[in-house]
Amino acid sequence: MPLTSFTPQQGFPNFKSLTYPTTVVGTPVVTTATTPVTMTVAQLLGGLLAVDCQDAGTLTTPTAALINAAIPGAAVGVSFEVDVINYGDTTLTIGLGTGVTKFQHGDAVAVNPSWASCGRCHLCRSGEENHCLYQKRIRAPGVGYDGGHAPYVLVPDARFLVPIGDLDPVVAAPLTDAGITTYSAIKPALPSIWPGSTAVVIGIGGLGLYAVQFLRQLTGARVVAVDRAEARRTLAREYGADEVVCPGAADQVRELTRGVGAAFVIDCVGVDATLAMAVSVLAWRGRLAMVGAGGGSVPFDFFKVPPGAQLATSLNGGSIALMEVVDMAALGRLKVLVDRYPLSAAKTAYDDFQHGRLVGRAVLMPAASAGVDLVSTASPRIAAVTGA
Repeated sequence: MPLTSFTPQQGFPNFKSLTYPTTVVGTPVVTTATTPVTMTVAQLLGGLLAVDCQDAGTLTTPTAALINAAIPGAAVGVSFEVDVINYGDTTLTIGLGTGVTKFQHGDAVAVNPSWASCGRCHLCRSGEENHCLYQKRIRAPGVGYDGGHAPYVLVPDARFLVPIGDLDPVVAAPLTDAGITTYSAIKPALPSIWPGSTAVVIGIGGLGLYAVQFLRQLTGARVVAVDRAEARRTLAREYGADEVVCPGAADQVRELTRGVGAAFVIDCVGVDATLAMAVSVLAWRGRLAMVGAGGGSVPFDFFKVPPGAQLATSLNGGSIALMEVVDMAALGRLKVLVDRYPLSAAKTAYDDFQHGRLVGRAVLMPAASAGVDLVSTASPRIAAVTGA
């Protein structure tokens, strides 16, 4: 296949520059035809989400890979979980640059979104590409690059691919964002979360459900889930929380810990009120990790933060985190809660997210995928949480 240059797009999803060579859908092999193929994509134009047809594009460099999310039977279509803008791709490899040696045509893969990483610094070599020392700004699928709201995804370098084996791609899709985001926030805190201590998860949605499960699987701590919705608190118990409380119930958390406070708090919301609660329940030398991008803040004051406490933000995760989370899911240690939408109903998925109707993660399904229900309706899980 001829290689051509590829200029990343600025801003949010924009597929107008992409042109892929003709591909036979259903066969994980790229043809040598040069006639462009048209694909259906979802993109943000002027702040509005639109589903439209665009030309597809070509391989970027000798290390690039072209992957297809719409191969029936081989990879049930997976594009994206919609509650974080344009992250989360698991697809089938159908085109490889001449320099790619570790993957073959037809490999099922998940895509690590840390595309701004250099691949050479200490943290990149440690598998923490999300903390690359030389990245100047966030660049990922849909943020500076064309993203995954389409049947095809053009990955700039094969080092961002992680094999998923026989794992259902629909299960794997949310792991590339919600899974590794919460896992990467929790993993550094594990040495300080001892058996019998308390870990608090604030916000039981697409992120929080993973946080509850990771804390349950990886620690011996009491897991306390915080959410304002009774249905979500009930769901948290089903997913492993030992206790559930309402927002603002800091005194209740203190009582559960006999006044000690929580060794670890993960805030999956990130607004002023949740951060204030997080600090108020934190134990001395506790750790607060903020993964919710709600725009909130909390005073970092000598007398308002518990002595020895650590306050950290955490953004997504690297390739090692993605490998480990995929392996956990393959072993059946994680429950992955998804609602499926056809790609043509991307706007409905966003509307459900915006109005709080999503419970877990929404996954867009390319129309060519096998077993896709093209009628998008609220699932029983959405109805249970919203009262619909």
